[in-house]
Amino acid sequence: MRVYLDNNIFVSIEDKEISLDVFKNNDKNYSYVYSYAHIQELMEAQKDFDELKRKRLKTILDLTNNTYIYPDNDQISSKTENPEKVILTLKMFSGLMDMTRKAVNNYNIDRARLMSLLGIDEKRINNYTPTEVIEYIDKAISKRLLIGFNNLIDLSGISLRERISTLFNLLDFVGFWKDKKTERSNLARMYDSSHTYFSSCCDLFVSNDHRARNKAKVAYVFYKIDTKVLSLEEFLKYEIKPAHNTRYSQ
Repeated sequence: MRVYLDNNIFVSIEDKEISLDVFKNNDKNYSYVYSYAHIQELMEAQKDFDELKRKRLKTILDLTNNTYIYPDNDQISSKTENPEKVILTLKMFSGLMDMTRKAVNNYNIDRARLMSLLGIDEKRINNYTPTEVIEYIDKAISKRLLIGFNNLIDLSGISLRERISTLFNLLDFVGFWKDKKTERSNLARMYDSSHTYFSSCCDLFVSNDHRARNKAKVAYVFYKIDTKVLSLEEFLKYEIKPAHNTRYSQ
């Protein structure tokens, strides 16, 4: 059973808040993977980077045995990859990452006006199931903008990664488990959507961020993806083995 751990779980392991031993349950035959999203978040560190890097490389090796997943056309493939090499690759594209960071942080729109136009009640939306959220937003968008929810997301890009990122931003915009506004909240949401995309090839996505979990659940229903979303507490009690995720290519 393939398991993808959110970055917040990696950090908790590295800070010794969670023992690595709790993930090594041989009876459940878990295997773990990492993606470049884990490395990107590491590279955001402003202080003590060398020490944080040492911890991250150890976590990746001990937990995943350097099993790296990456986009491969319309699938996600895996290989054994030293995370040092991933760091070097990302540093080569640091200029592009800086441009992306600035674009994300400068994102601005008249939210009050658009929310009024759509007629969405953000005080109620967190009470809806993923399916109900999709239906509710689709009805609002179709009525006011004359385009379906699915068609609107499709306009954002070709890849599933781009579409999930747009979906996360739209869900947050309408107030569905809205992130607390900080100078890093837009960037953090981009990473949340990246982890959701990469975990779409796995059986389980484990996160201790309830906002990210709820958005991920909507994304998986929206795209008919079988990945199950769990908190760490739920993961530790998890017993039922789901069907193999077919989006994973080895």
